[in-house]
Amino acid sequence: MIRKKNLWQFNSLNIHPHLTNTNNMKTECTLPTDLAPILINGDFTGLDYIDDEDYEEAVMKLLSDLNSEGLECIDVVDDSSFCKHHDMREYGVSACNCSTFIFN
Repeated sequence: MIRKKNLWQFNSLNIHPHLTNTNNMKTECTLPTDLAPILINGDFTGLDYIDDEDYEEAVMKLLSDLNSEGLECIDVVDDSSFCKHHDMREYGVSACNCSTFIFN
């Protein structure tokens, strides 16, 4: 798979510009690694393990935004590292271990 960076496109409403996918391009984002089971398999048991209502609310908001933009996770790159700046910061998620998630 060819990895492309900076594929985020701005939508006309500018509501969630970082989540718009155009022209069937692959879209990459850096997200908490523990979201992989949710985004790939729909397995929410990890949220029970984390047991943080604010984090769960942020995850549900992200999932809603991804769904409204028609983005589906198709792969997770094995590049987990601690990230201060990632694509869930606007949802209130602090620095954590993150991986690159690929959407189409």
